[in-house]
Amino acid sequence: MLVIDLKDPRPLYQQVVDGIKAAIARGELAPGDALPSVRDLAETLAANPNTIAHAYRELQVAGVIHVRQGKGAWVAQPPSPAAPEQIERLREQLRRLLADAYHQGVSTEQILQLMQAEISTRESGS
Repeated sequence: MLVIDLKDPRPLYQQVVDGIKAAIARGELAPGDALPSVRDLAETLAANPNTIAHAYRELQVAGVIHVRQGKGAWVAQPPSPAAPEQIERLREQLRRLLADAYHQGVSTEQILQLMQAEISTRESGS
């Protein structure tokens, strides 16, 4: 489910957060699915358990997962429909992403192709 890249400039906990969010978006994890325990995921990824706990806290604060101390963590139900402030936060994230892509030489056509591929992946559940 998760792949950690030691060459990635993002901190390890952020890679875990992003990886779990991506797995949910792709349909690999569904609302109600249990996540591995902090200890198990830390062992699998050869990471410090505190790093995984940090990632789970971030996901919990964002409403992506529910955590019950001593019981585990589960994927939360997504909110629907998106509130206007959520749409605006997403728009700001997209602006930053598009600026980064521009500075890396990624064309508008390539961005649209990537977005369509990700949407298709999500819709097909693979």
